[in-house]
Amino acid sequence: MPVTAGTHEQQLKIEDNSKPTVESERRRRRAWLLLVGALVLALVTALIFAAPYSSHAPLDASQARYELSVPGIVPGLGSLSISPDGQRVAYTAAVEGDRAVWIRRLGGVTAQQLPGTENAVGLFWSPDSRYLGFIADGKLKKIDLSGGPAQALCDASIVPAPGAWSRSGAILFTARGKSNGSVIGRISALGGEVRLVTALDASRKEVFHAAPQFLPDGHHFLYHSLNASQGVTLYLGSLESKSAKQLMTIGSLATSSPAIYVAPGYVLFRRNRTLMAQAFDQQLMALAGDPILLAENVASVFSGSENGVLVYRNRSSQQDEPWGSSPLVWFDRHGQPASQVTAPASITAVVNWLAGLKK
Repeated sequence: MPVTAGTHEQQLKIEDNSKPTVESERRRRRAWLLLVGALVLALVTALIFAAPYSSHAPLDASQARYELSVPGIVPGLGSLSISPDGQRVAYTAAVEGDRAVWIRRLGGVTAQQLPGTENAVGLFWSPDSRYLGFIADGKLKKIDLSGGPAQALCDASIVPAPGAWSRSGAILFTARGKSNGSVIGRISALGGEVRLVTALDASRKEVFHAAPQFLPDGHHFLYHSLNASQGVTLYLGSLESKSAKQLMTIGSLATSSPAIYVAPGYVLFRRNRTLMAQAFDQQLMALAGDPILLAENVASVFSGSENGVLVYRNRSSQQDEPWGSSPLVWFDRHGQPASQVTAPASITAVVNWLAGLKK
């Protein structure tokens, strides 16, 4: 078929329209580069925030710090606890006069109140980070964070100390003694009979035992003893025997804080508002080496996960009472409590805290 001038001109227009111009090619390349850049930035951001909180992801040698605002956090023993997988922080706060547990993800910006945890103290987690244990209304309780009401397991001591939950399903907590004082009790996470695993030593003038911490073998544990003459002392106990081994003197009841065991093998404790770490030999069941400074100006509550995340409350002007909680309260003209006074507070989260060890 012969090509006329008209058809040839139309064909040229079609061919011209089918080929990208230099300007359109530049725009396309620029858009592609912007898209790739955005994807890379999103991927890097996701890795930064997600990798440290994965229970399986190895932590690199770098260290990251986050400061989280926790309005209304209640001072005192057991008011802060991080989940074993290092992803969520539980803390007790008084918001608009109501004291309850709040849950916040380290990568998140908001916290949610946990229903059924009114007046809770002594927070601790199950090993799988699914359940939270606590003391409320004189009872040891647990609650499933995926939903459902809190379940009372047994009576507990008035000492607001956190408990400990082993991988075999045993819970250690501060229980009422047979006569006076408090000792360490054991109960199944499913409930049942309470068995006392420590006994007060009259020769040491012990007043109470509190704040147990399971060691990795699931049989030995750390606990604290209040002595009328020496203050608070850290002991090593066993589920198989009521014999105890002294590990260290913590300090006076007014200024000391409960020590905690954290993976891969350290005991963390506070001296003069300074957070310290000391190695623990799991073969000898004894402390090893010299204490190492971790952080300064630390309040009485701190907690560690199994994958290297450490959280602690920053000390403020608010009264800090390690072994109890007696917040200031406003009273009206009739002598009735009107509101609870709380100061602005924050906690620091340190990812891979081992990288920051210094003597």
